[in-house]
Amino acid sequence: MSQLVEVLYVGGLALLAMAMYQKYRRFRAAVTREVQQTTMTPFRQAHYNVEGYDDKVVILRDVGYDYSQMLTVTNDAERVCRQVSAAFPRRRIFYFDSDGDFAEMQYDAKRDHVTFLPARSEDVLPTNW
Repeated sequence: MSQLVEVLYVGGLALLAMAMYQKYRRFRAAVTREVQQTTMTPFRQAHYNVEGYDDKVVILRDVGYDYSQMLTVTNDAERVCRQVSAAFPRRRIFYFDSDGDFAEMQYDAKRDHVTFLPARSEDVLPTNW
């Protein structure tokens, strides 16, 4: 009988050790994900400046200069449009991309989708900007 108790005890320790190891791995994976999100996210987002705005339009300029660390406004358009639409509701969004080209981003919030349209800065920008 004592051998059976010994086997059950050893087996139980093995199961306990296995369960603790699996719990540790889940914890480590969660911490790793959290660290990656908090440390890498700011660098992998597009950086832009609001060049100007009025009651109808918002003009942005992509200031991403290190593409290995940051996304361009073009590549991060949905997140940029969500931020700009929250800060400047019901305005058309125009931007100068990293190459200096001017374009409009039409944002569909229901689908979280951006459509890029060509634009001329002369037609949009007021003369006092």
